[in-house]
Amino acid sequence: MSIWTKRGIDNIDQITEDKAQKTVDILEKEGFELTKKGLTEVLTDIAYQDAKEKIFTEDNGWNGKKKGDLIKICQPTTTSTAFKIHQRSSIFWKELINASLDPTNNVLNFQQYLPIREGTKINTIYVRDSYIELYDIINNLENPEHTVLLKGNPGIGKSIFLWYYMYKKILDNRDSKLKLHFLYDRVDSKAIFFTFNSFGDPIAYNGFRQDFSDLLEREDVFYLVDGQRPLPALKSFILLVSSPRKENYQEYLKLGSSSTLIMPIWNWDEIKISNSNIYRHDEKEVECRFEKWGGIPRYVLEKISAESQLELARSIATTDLDACFDRVNQPDSPSTGSHKVIHIDAVPNTKYSQQRVVMGSNYIQRKLVQRFYFNFREQLISRTKNMSNWSASLGGVVFEQLSHQTLSFGGKFSIRQLDTGISSVLELKDLNTVFFNNVKDLQSKKDANEYYSNSDYARPEDMNFRAIDSFNGHSLFQMTVSETHSVVYKPFVNLLYLLDSILPGTGAPFNLFFVVPPDLFETFKPQKFIEHDDKTPSKFNKSCPSNVIQFALKMEFESIPAQKLYPITEPEDKIILTIGIKFPL
Repeated sequence: MSIWTKRGIDNIDQITEDKAQKTVDILEKEGFELTKKGLTEVLTDIAYQDAKEKIFTEDNGWNGKKKGDLIKICQPTTTSTAFKIHQRSSIFWKELINASLDPTNNVLNFQQYLPIREGTKINTIYVRDSYIELYDIINNLENPEHTVLLKGNPGIGKSIFLWYYMYKKILDNRDSKLKLHFLYDRVDSKAIFFTFNSFGDPIAYNGFRQDFSDLLEREDVFYLVDGQRPLPALKSFILLVSSPRKENYQEYLKLGSSSTLIMPIWNWDEIKISNSNIYRHDEKEVECRFEKWGGIPRYVLEKISAESQLELARSIATTDLDACFDRVNQPDSPSTGSHKVIHIDAVPNTKYSQQRVVMGSNYIQRKLVQRFYFNFREQLISRTKNMSNWSASLGGVVFEQLSHQTLSFGGKFSIRQLDTGISSVLELKDLNTVFFNNVKDLQSKKDANEYYSNSDYARPEDMNFRAIDSFNGHSLFQMTVSETHSVVYKPFVNLLYLLDSILPGTGAPFNLFFVVPPDLFETFKPQKFIEHDDKTPSKFNKSCPSNVIQFALKMEFESIPAQKLYPITEPEDKIILTIGIKFPL
């Protein structure tokens, strides 16, 4: 079937068809697809030329018409001539509806590679639970002239979410007669317009973003912007994904008709599922990277070369500790390096409407404080004597990390039993610091009939380990700079059950030490145990377990030489400790 018959144009003689085909070849070679109207115009001009015995040339066209005039009627949606059909995107667009979602692992398989940039080959993505929930929220916010900003930490999959969003929109509207059109506008790339030609066939064009600006006057166009300031949109709905860079979105947030959502960082289960189904790296190596980077898949699953992994050490070495925590209330910053260390996250149970700033991992916390202790020991110790010198978040991190090192170093510590008020002294010898990831590691130790010794000071790597901060034998330690620090009952009791099987002295009572600054020591009260559901903010009081005695432990930091308190044990330490820094005053 010829192109003419396919477009519903019949009764063409062979000579005319041959002449017209030359014109079509010229136009399609340059990336333009002719509509039926355009093809008819070609034939009309050829017939007129034949009658006048005129000869077609590429420069002059027919009947005095320039080629540009013909092109105008060949474009199905706009009169711009600065963009062309993008074959890779057109094929992806045509096959998008055929993407398949595996419900057993939430992996979405596309028939074609995502048209992100040349050389990128991604056709499988992991659909996080947050993607599904965010899509539903955004779907309810879609209105002409409305902007939804979805922001979050660099490297967590905000760009990938746009492709899931497009897939889900098409899937939800597959039985509708309404045609959806998407303008995809990615930073440092040409824009792509996903649309349909006059025959209803999926087709995609790419070009400079300004050349598509007239499309944003249409309500049926969804404007998807990735990592840059959107073009002015008069009627189109805008979905903007961005790292915390105010220049990308602040003017839109002032307009009033806008909403802001926060994408959360990844947890270990999400990293593990994505790796086992897509990346297939060695799981132990992935877990090791996760312990350092936290929930940032870009560096846990993708950029895993030795050179890329050193970026974390360099970021730690150049992060201004005070300035970093000053951004707790103003986390939108152009500094991408700091966001390798300090992560923007969604506050749980707020429907992605509130953000918080958290340290990326326990490893990052340790190395930041180690760096400052190594370079500015006296200044750091001086400032910890009054915790009001610090922001609440920064003070807690510094106090916890220095307390860990001081307890493991050993010495004598003043303690006070909280139910009786009786004071005494706890003496610890020099302890061997060991790390475990989570409760599963402790369970594995129990299953293997392995034990911790009385000389082990054990610390969890998991940032979400809620039971305690560390333990040495039956002494449990919880650091706090607050007057109240409730204990979550269930994970705490589960921990006691496991520890009783992997510590010397089975059946012995546990001493729970709340490690506090000197100004809290005398007034610190017995703490509540609460039952807390992860999915709701509800809390219920529980009784303290009968085999647990609560104490306050006064933590006073002495000027211990850095090499003793913080011995260099890892290769990255040389990078972290030697790059020149200025102590924040």
